[in-house]
Amino acid sequence: MILTAVFLLSLSALSFEILLVRIFSISQWNHLSFMVISITLFGFAAGGTFLNIIDTYRKGWEKHLSSFENIHIFTIFFTLSTIISIIVLNRIPLDYFRLPLEPVQAFYLLTAYLLLALPFFFTGLVVSIAYASMPEKTGFVYFASMAGSASGAIIPVIFLPFIYEANLIILSALIPLVVTFLKHPDHNQIRILTRRKYFRLICLSILIISGILIVKGGDTIVQGNLPHIRSSARRFYFPTPKSSKPQTVYAADSIILKALT
Repeated sequence: MILTAVFLLSLSALSFEILLVRIFSISQWNHLSFMVISITLFGFAAGGTFLNIIDTYRKGWEKHLSSFENIHIFTIFFTLSTIISIIVLNRIPLDYFRLPLEPVQAFYLLTAYLLLALPFFFTGLVVSIAYASMPEKTGFVYFASMAGSASGAIIPVIFLPFIYEANLIILSALIPLVVTFLKHPDHNQIRILTRRKYFRLICLSILIISGILIVKGGDTIVQGNLPHIRSSARRFYFPTPKSSKPQTVYAADSIILKALT
């Protein structure tokens, strides 16, 4: 089951990464699209660092964290963090061009960075757990991770002409939840059956909420105003030195104009 989780999480994470590049390219031109790579690496590294800290204080954690309950929990956290991060990203007033003039933009940028790193943190966590719990099958873990990543890179190419970026991120984030519906080797145990019911109930709730966000949310919840941010980010409205009437200027000129006023 953990190999399936590695495959599906890698698929969803790579799809999320590619779609983030597109979203940043639309909303902030190309200035922040490169940051997606650092976000991904930071999230994966944080997952491995977290396990290294655990190993310092508790030995034998591999068996405990590789149990089906914990893999299900990490998968659910991945889906929730992905959906929440893209919604928050489309709601916070992050504007790269205002960064030299408004210090609060640095806070918005840090918030977006940390939130967007969370899905990659949980992905790196599960992949690292798979390597640690199955040292004799590292080749299979590597294959599952690479195959999932390759599949995730194809998803945006196929579906972007038909589905909006934010909606496609939500849909791809739901894919790893398939793990919670897989059959467990000890499926006859009462404890296993009870926990599986809870996990499936949580997953069904996430599916319903995601469907409502996509179908009913529209521009106000999921999609935001990404197609319009780029045009508005190019221009600022500042009063000129001679008049209090706002004047439209380009972003580069607005910084000079603000310094002179």
